Amino acid sequence: MNKLELQNSANLLPRVSEETANNYRAKTGAMTEQVNQILLENEAIDCLIGNENIDLMKNNHENHASFMVSILDNFKAEILVNTILWVFKVYRSRGFNPAYWQEQLHGWIAAVKTHIDTQHQKEIIDYYQWMLDHVNDFTELTDIEVKEESKS
Repeated sequence: MNKLELQNSANLLPRVSEETANNYRAKTGAMTEQVNQILLENEAIDCLIGNENIDLMKNNHENHASFMVSILDNFKAEILVNTILWVFKVYRSRGFNPAYWQEQLHGWIAAVKTHIDTQHQKEIIDYYQWMLDHVNDFTELTDIEVKEESKS
């Protein structure tokens, strides 16, 4: 799937209610802590994020929560896709394995199920499921750039 196809696919995501976005915003701290804990407990953490990248991973989770607040508040498919591609490129060039995003996104889904009010969960999980469904597409689209940068 190319970038335009990803944007078209993302445009099919239903927009969340203001109440759902506010519920997510209010719980970002607790959810970020839970995602950090899930990843830190993963025995394969060094394979997922590379050596000595714990602080970088935690920073990514904080940034992810803030980014999702903005996406839920004011959805734009182009921003969603372009930002994810940028994150994949940058973090992969720093040693993060594409499998990290699968683990991370499953962690966010678990955190949503733990912290978000039940009536708002599906609206948010739809976004995480979409990202999960397209991890391979984001990986393929950033493969060439990551390989070129690793040669430098």
